[in-house]
This record gives sequence, structure tokens and C-alpha cells, in this order.
Amino acid sequence: MSWSMRKLATIAIMVAAALSATTLHSAEATTFVVGDGAGWTIPSTNSLYSNWSNSYTFKTGDILVFNFVTNRHNVVEVSQADYDSCNTGSTLQLLSAGPATITLNETKTYYFLCTVGGHCASGQKVAVTVRASSGTPTASPPPPPRATTPTTPSSSPPPPGTTTATPSPPPPPGSGSTSLAATAKVVLLSVAVGVGFMWVS
Repeated sequence: MSWSMRKLATIAIMVAAALSATTLHSAEATTFVVGDGAGWTIPSTNSLYSNWSNSYTFKTGDILVFNFVTNRHNVVEVSQADYDSCNTGSTLQLLSAGPATITLNETKTYYFLCTVGGHCASGQKVAVTVRASSGTPTASPPPPPRATTPTTPSSSPPPPGTTTATPSPPPPPGSGSTSLAATAKVVLLSVAVGVGFMWVS
């Protein structure tokens, strides 16, 4: 096998692998460490966590990790009113063991704070707004029913020069850019395997 054929085989395998990795990566959830390096603690400034949440885009399925020492902090999900007033008497969810992990399953704004001491009043609280992920279908209302009048089949052929329109079949499921990418990957993998087989032969 010539050197150029070997090079072609290597390039085909690399492109196919890159396409597969891109497809897999796009479907994965992102994990965010709240506060990044600062972790979940009493912040040095009251705006630390709001600045942190504003610097990222959160989607459904993403994961928040709260890094803190157990018994020194906790994570509590509360309503917006309780978040604004640092009211720790009513909680939607409480995680007391660190590190705590929360999956963002809904498209809404989540409100979290620490109920230990006066930590919330010192700025240990964060609001995270979650958007629908690109792979999540959005619900749309069904189209209104169209009135149809029953027709009786005609036994006589249409007049000369008249063309009858026949409905085109619907596109197969999965058509479009997704199936195009899948087809491209299959073709590249087939080329890679075929060239590899020639190389071995």
C-alpha cells in the first residue's frame, strides 16, 4: 500500500472519530462547580455568586456541585421571596453533606442559600436560571382541524390536458442535518475500514 493511501486512511479515521466525539459531547450535560475555585462558603463580596451565575448559561440536565465542609455549611433550595429575605424557615430541598450535587431538571430559576448562622445575609446564596437544552423539544399546539368535504370517486377519466396532483410522501423520520451528519459518519467510517482493509491486504 502506498504512503498516500496510508495517509488517507489515517485522515479518514481521525475525521470519523472527531465527528463521533462532537456528537457525543453535544448530548452531554455540563457540570458546574458553584463559585468555581471559591467553592460554597461565605463569599469575600456579596456579588461573588451573582457574578458567577451570570457568567454561565445553564441548561436542563446540567449539574451543580456545591463544595463545602459538612456541618459548616449546607445547601437549601427556597422560593424567590425566601431567597430575597434570607428566610430559612421554609425550604424546598435541603442538602447538609458536602459536596452536594443538584441536577437542574426544570426550566426555571433555582434559588439556593446556606441556612447556617448568618451566612445567607453575608452573601452565601445563588440564583441559577435554567433554559431548555437544544435537544429538548418545545411543545407546540396542534394545528386546528381542517374542514373536509367527502368526495365520491369519479369513474370518468379527467379531461385532456388536466394534471392531477398527487401528495408527495412525507420525509422519512430523522431526515435533515442530524441524518446528514450520521450519513457522513457512516461514509467516513466505511472509507476508513475499506482503506484499512486494503492496507492490511
